[in-house]
Amino acid sequence: MQSPHYYQVLTGVLPYHGVDDYRNVASLIQSGGRPLRPRNQNAKRWLRRIVWDMIMTCWSEDPALRWKVPAMRELFSIGNINAQNTGNERS
Repeated sequence: MQSPHYYQVLTGVLPYHGVDDYRNVASLIQSGGRPLRPRNQNAKRWLRRIVWDMIMTCWSEDPALRWKVPAMRELFSIGNINAQNTGNERS
């Protein structure tokens, strides 16, 4: 699952939901633009800081900075979603 999917599933809104014309999204991404963190009820419930940080690193242009699947699996396993950011989540 890619970052936009996590974003949509956990927040209930599409990434770049505030962009008036979706034809502009590609150029926004290419220029380094990233989605804003939504403040709706789904986001308040599911987007803990560690999850938001994970989603944002998945948008990194440098693949080495993106989270690895085993670490993502561990984060989303039962009981870990409320874990504190230890700084070692991308290894």
